[in-house]
Amino acid sequence: MARVPRLLPVLAYADLVHPAVAHRHHRTDSPLAPAPPSEGRRVRRMTTNQALWRSHQHGGPITHCFPDYSGTLTSNHDDVDPQLGMRPIHAATLATIWELHAAGVVLGLVSNTTEGQDRRRALQAAGVASLFENRVYLSHELGLNKRNSLFYRHILNDLGLNPGELMVCGNRIDADVRVPAAMGIRAVLLGPTETRAQLPTRATLITTIGDLPDILKGASRAHPR
Repeated sequence: MARVPRLLPVLAYADLVHPAVAHRHHRTDSPLAPAPPSEGRRVRRMTTNQALWRSHQHGGPITHCFPDYSGTLTSNHDDVDPQLGMRPIHAATLATIWELHAAGVVLGLVSNTTEGQDRRRALQAAGVASLFENRVYLSHELGLNKRNSLFYRHILNDLGLNPGELMVCGNRIDADVRVPAAMGIRAVLLGPTETRAQLPTRATLITTIGDLPDILKGASRAHPR
């Protein structure tokens, strides 16, 4: 008798985030809910095997995702916007921001800044300020920069998070990866492939910001250490 292949159930992103977060961010009547995908657009989902991979790799649900700003949400190929006083959020990055929001994670922003570099203006100009709300942590306002573990400790205490519930992403291996990873925070480096050897244990490398949502579903383009 021919063997019938076992079909794996398909899970949406919301199945892999904390239920309270998923409920809050997937209400269809919410003004923040992203527009439904257009007809013919493929909605990315994951199988049970992928979900198990993610759970094993990352140790449980990631409820919050906080990218860095400069060099992570922006591109050095873009000119500084004189009205913003900084480079704007890169157009291609906006799709990633909306995809992370659709995944059900809570978005925030972390950035080393000086006076006048209020990243909230850039979020507002890009039309995504409402997704980040008051979760914008700037070094010049806190009196701490990201090379100091107290910067990240402040965020955990402010939001009542366990380290493993927070994922941060940036392009500086010391400030964005080594410091948070040592605290048990899920750290993601945005950089070239050859930097993988420099990653601390349990940190992950992506080569484009568009790969960041894939970490939530264990896609092969992410390179865990």
